[in-house]
Amino acid sequence: MAKKIWLMCQAKQTNGTTLMTKIQDTSREAYEMCNRGNDSWYGQVLSALEDNPSTCDELEIALHGRHQTISSRIRKGVKEGYIKSTGEKRPTRTGRNAIIWERIKGVVTMNGFETHGIGHLSPSQINMAMDSASAWVVSKLLKQRFTVGIPAERGKAVESGVARGLYHPDIPISDCQARAIEVFESNTALMSGLDSEERKKVYPTIEAMVEMAVEQLRPLGNPIWPAETHQNRVEIKCRFKKGEDGTVPIIGFLDFLYDTQIVDLKTTGRLPTKMSAAHCRQAAVYARATGLPIKFLYVSPKNYRWLEPEDIDQSLDEIKAQVKRLEKFLSVSNDPKFLASIVPHNPSSFYWNGNRHLEGELDRA
Repeated sequence: MAKKIWLMCQAKQTNGTTLMTKIQDTSREAYEMCNRGNDSWYGQVLSALEDNPSTCDELEIALHGRHQTISSRIRKGVKEGYIKSTGEKRPTRTGRNAIIWERIKGVVTMNGFETHGIGHLSPSQINMAMDSASAWVVSKLLKQRFTVGIPAERGKAVESGVARGLYHPDIPISDCQARAIEVFESNTALMSGLDSEERKKVYPTIEAMVEMAVEQLRPLGNPIWPAETHQNRVEIKCRFKKGEDGTVPIIGFLDFLYDTQIVDLKTTGRLPTKMSAAHCRQAAVYARATGLPIKFLYVSPKNYRWLEPEDIDQSLDEIKAQVKRLEKFLSVSNDPKFLASIVPHNPSSFYWNGNRHLEGELDRA
């Protein structure tokens, strides 16, 4: 009989360092997942035991999970004081008697975000949920990756080229443009239906936008160099109900942070005359997090326009209202597929452009 190597979820502590030994290969993923901040399986196990004491085997059947996945969450719940044994046992599918587990009464129930392993939100997530709730569910709860189109990849490339020119103010514009083209090529090389010649047609637009933006931003001086990533991270806490578990972080990443202001760069085919509500919500999070005024620089291949949000407080109120609705929706069920089966679906939303194949996730829910 092959030697069985057990997963040691109760790790030893030595000089402040956690040691994890003798981890069975098939259980490594379960161990790592149950110790991450975003763990939807943990929330599902806790919710399932709320009113229905069950064995591990019964939870595996009810939640369609593997033994390693469910058992590791039960151990975590026991360790953290959310789960205990009833003192009774029931037969499993194999006839072996197994412990019946239950939720400990009086322990604070997880909120909707925690139940589904959502540790934070972002302005883009909130805007997605408001424009297409079904796309948000498929993306965040069913973990399906949505592809983006050429305009989004063009914007990323332009931002990269402009950043090169601002953090290195002495390099020529041509170097900034070359950096942008390099990023665009890297991000679109494997994009379906876009060959080399089609990609090259976008080059002049990227180069014009980079030049336009760098010329506008260099007179502002050098932006503050990001401490960790290529953008400065900011965060606010959004309260959706009373209590210690009644807030969720909303995080964002600033394009360019200066001592006295924030600048967000947007690329577009046509310059807007006013900021969209979605952009205003994004600006509101950044402004509240930093306490600084914010401007958006919109650039097209031929022109530019500076715009500012009109009412930060109103945008923050919109965000808070949406976060409250999201949490209540997520609290309806711990089953992502059930939520996908009831969420309203707007097939005309631009989020579904190039992602029609993912609509099948809603039909299969």
